[in-house]
Amino acid sequence: MKKILMFVLSLGLAVALFLSVAAVSITLSLYSRSDSSETESTPNINTVDSPENGLKLYNVAVILKTEENVYAADVTFNRSGYVEAKKMSVSQDVNGLSEAELLNSAGIDKNLQKYIIFNQKTFVETTDRCGGLVYNEGVKGEVLLTGAQSIGKLDPNVFCNFCEQLAKKAFKDKAMSTFLFLADNTSHNITFPEIYEMLNSK
Repeated sequence: MKKILMFVLSLGLAVALFLSVAAVSITLSLYSRSDSSETESTPNINTVDSPENGLKLYNVAVILKTEENVYAADVTFNRSGYVEAKKMSVSQDVNGLSEAELLNSAGIDKNLQKYIIFNQKTFVETTDRCGGLVYNEGVKGEVLLTGAQSIGKLDPNVFCNFCEQLAKKAFKDKAMSTFLFLADNTSHNITFPEIYEMLNSK
């Protein structure tokens, strides 16, 4: 009888100890989850719109040669959505310049500076693939332009704005598809490993 009583008591103590440890574990687990969810929901300041967040910045000179003009922008960006485009001076000799002369007129050393050159057709197709570009019509307000419509609105400042929009859109949806399209349809000196790094850098 004593043996049975001892067995029941030891079994009861073991079960009680097990339940106590389980309760403590569950409580700690729930506490750590709620703590981490609070941390995740708190947005970090300047994560998207500032280059001072430690994310690697990339720089690509973008040139568009239309039937009538040449436009150039120096585009700086990172994977999280920071984009800034600045005007670049470039020769307006639309018909007479080779690619090397065009790069030289913009002050681009292709051994040091990454570049991409659009023709009018590729720019139109890229714009359409990205869902169009927003343009401020002044009194009418903002309108969404197709690729063909965007060509008629270009000037050096508008081109910079369009480059910023395209860069942001390219990273949002179907980024790899867009970059592969550009790799196949534009003149550039960006390698596939560099494209992969741009798309996956943190």
